[in-house]
Amino acid sequence: MIETAAPDNVTGMPDGAAAAAVRHGTDEVAGLPCTEWDMRDAAYEAARLCLTDDGVLLRARAGERTLLSAETVVYGPLDAGLFQVPADYARRTMGPRAPSSQSASPQSASPQPAAPQSASPRAAGSQLASPQPATPK
Repeated sequence: MIETAAPDNVTGMPDGAAAAAVRHGTDEVAGLPCTEWDMRDAAYEAARLCLTDDGVLLRARAGERTLLSAETVVYGPLDAGLFQVPADYARRTMGPRAPSSQSASPQSASPQPAAPQSASPRAAGSQLASPQPATPK
């Protein structure tokens, strides 16, 4: 089993694709009625999706190609065991590793000195935070 992070765009659709969807009509797939929607995929190619009223994707087409099509649909609860991590699962990190705590630079735990009243409009006894570099906008 390989565990990976989901990409930012897990749907394969460009941002705002749902807002740009155009209703095409209705159809039936796997014995269920669905509404066809024309939109653009992540590569901005024309796509037509057929979705049930409750959001189940029954068919996806790109041009004249059918990318997926449901043959049967069964509604019902899923066994909780399907969501359990296997007993023999071992997590392994691939790619660049985060720096270990030994190589990290130590941070001072001492408090910051109080700012003189003439240097800051803050109340006496307030502390200055360490300066942060300005980020360009």
